[in-house]
Amino acid sequence: YIASRVSDTKVALQEAVTGNLAAQNVTIYRAHNTIQAWSNARIGNLKARNTVEKGVCYNDGVFNEQVSIGSVTTMLTDSARYFWLTVAEGQRHNGRAGTGVRIDRGGATGNVISPRSQYVKIEWLEITNFSTATAIAGSIYHASGPSYSYETFNNLMIHNPTRTGSAFYLHSGDNERRDTLANNVIYSLNDGVYTYSGQHFIVNNTVYDCNRGIVFDSDATSTIKNNLVVGNTVNWFLQSDSKPDGGYNVYEPQSTFGNGTRTKFLLNQTANSCFTTTAYQTFIDTTRAAPDLRLKPGADAWDAGDSVGLSARWGRDIQDTGRAYARWDVGAFEGTGISLPDTNRRSIGTNAAVIYSTGTATVADAYTIDLSGATLPSNVGPGDMLVVNANSATASDRDTLYLTKRVSDTKVTVWPGAKFGYTGEDYLIRRAYTSLSSWETGRQGNLITRHAIEQGVATNDGALSAFTIDGATTDSARFMWLISAPYARHNGVTGNWARINRGGGNGYYVLLLDEYSIVEGMECLNAANHWTTTGIDIQRNGCIARGNLVHNNYGGYGIKMHDGDGSRNTVVANNIVYNCGDGIFVYMSVSGYRVLVYNNTVYRNSNGFNFNGTHLTHKDSVFNNISIGNTVNYSVVSYGDIVADYNAGELGKMPGEGTHNIALSP
Repeated sequence: YIASRVSDTKVALQEAVTGNLAAQNVTIYRAHNTIQAWSNARIGNLKARNTVEKGVCYNDGVFNEQVSIGSVTTMLTDSARYFWLTVAEGQRHNGRAGTGVRIDRGGATGNVISPRSQYVKIEWLEITNFSTATAIAGSIYHASGPSYSYETFNNLMIHNPTRTGSAFYLHSGDNERRDTLANNVIYSLNDGVYTYSGQHFIVNNTVYDCNRGIVFDSDATSTIKNNLVVGNTVNWFLQSDSKPDGGYNVYEPQSTFGNGTRTKFLLNQTANSCFTTTAYQTFIDTTRAAPDLRLKPGADAWDAGDSVGLSARWGRDIQDTGRAYARWDVGAFEGTGISLPDTNRRSIGTNAAVIYSTGTATVADAYTIDLSGATLPSNVGPGDMLVVNANSATASDRDTLYLTKRVSDTKVTVWPGAKFGYTGEDYLIRRAYTSLSSWETGRQGNLITRHAIEQGVATNDGALSAFTIDGATTDSARFMWLISAPYARHNGVTGNWARINRGGGNGYYVLLLDEYSIVEGMECLNAANHWTTTGIDIQRNGCIARGNLVHNNYGGYGIKMHDGDGSRNTVVANNIVYNCGDGIFVYMSVSGYRVLVYNNTVYRNSNGFNFNGTHLTHKDSVFNNISIGNTVNYSVVSYGDIVADYNAGELGKMPGEGTHNIALSP
């Protein structure tokens, strides 16, 4: 049996080889093919054998079994000789579902692992899909047995598809006492941890999305420290006279305490150790089917824990990251300084095929992918979808990521981080969405609570169809944003750019019905010769049209703002508009609304600028625009009142009604 792997060509053995062997054939097998087979084979008097029995799991496939470890009748273990179930290095999960060795019960009932001896140690497994049962149900009860179990459960990841079952059931009536639970991630269960009068040591666990996070039933003796228990219906449930001591545990407001008041919870906590937070402010991703419960940068739990008395034993987190010897982070994860992207970028293009797949992908770190043998084409960039292990027939083995930055022709950064430590794996790159409307539908929602800017990156695969931005809840910091990819951005002249082509049809190219939406760098062209057509129709507060090329919308509007539609406090800047009925149309009848119209070039329209019934009295409302070659360059009608300066027109050109109110620079 192999004791350790020295190199790719050398191993150390647990027992000496007999005989003088050289150049012999070697075949390597797993010692056992089920966890229970290991437990059955190694049971016995460990004290007499003077051994630790260590079962080492590999990620050859998913386990689906119930396991009993040790014996309630012999109890022939102690603190130096015990059963130890672990996972081989390089085969362990990273705190996210599907990334390591797992036991998946397929919805079957019955407790998953039952430790039956003192000092059992279990670590690094993912346990899931066990229905209403319990993942770890300890019971060393025997009439002549010891009174304490002293079992240890580290770095486990335990969850169910829905809120059923529990991760740990530890009851003093089963002689389950003085166990240690550390660095475990628990979510989507009925009870995360249930303990009855156990004197347990519970430290640096993360418990989320359970009906009850941690339940203390008649437990006045357990110690809890550095636990992150948020986003559960009831985070801390304190039954009867339960008053656990410790400190540095995160809790939410009073409503998240069950059958025990906040005062009781804090009774034995160290001063200033607990504080208020929310799951969204704490975790990287709470919305995915497999949540990412690493800490967001700046979360309350960062550097809010305490390492006193813990450093020697629990100096590494669930990702095997070293913790500092000062203030730890609360929960199972120690933050490593990752930065959330300021904007969620998704590419949009008409090409539904694979854009590129040459070479292989290797994960340099979770957020950096090296592409060996690749030379990325120029039309690959931020927002594109990168699927690693794309040829796998098992969907859960494929990892879908999105490019945040093209570092070089052979290196990209991605979000979210890779789930697996791939080396030399196949991959493919394609567009995230194939139409503007599918991007808008897929990324809308409450952007305020998601704290998200959603940016659609339009490519030049082919002409895109008209669409509406509508249905998102936004504010000035979190909004929908359509922008052209850098390689597909027009240069001011019509061509093969990121573009919306109406093909001679009526209606709008882009209709903005969500506040603070942005349209930037797009070419919009070829609408019908009709007054109802509009290139960019702004109908909400705070929207921006910037750097667009709008043309050949004969009879209609290039860019339109009308406060009767809801448009106000908008920005129209650096656009080129030609061959339209009204190049830029502004109707703002309320003097308090502010519109900034600057640095636009408007040419060969019926009306270059048409300020109709508009009151723009801020000095910097309309400036640095060029409007020449139009039938009427600047038209101010219906008692409009415009304050503007540094705008270029044509000397001797017949002004429209009221145009004398616009100041033109010589």
